[in-house]
Amino acid sequence: MVRIRAPRDFCAGLLFIATGALGAALATDYAFGSALRMGPGYFPTLLSWGTIGLGAIVALRALA
Repeated sequence: MVRIRAPRDFCAGLLFIATGALGAALATDYAFGSALRMGPGYFPTLLSWGTIGLGAIVALRALA
């Protein structure tokens, strides 16, 4: 069984992940484009994935 050492940090990490997932889901309605010709969905998608990654790091550190 996994023990959560910092429950507040774990919940914050889950909140980051949920916020990033919502942003990524909403950004799928926009054209992504490419690195040379960025579409309106490029930055929100990258920002959402970054938020998901940050949330994963925070949640995993709460377990260690």
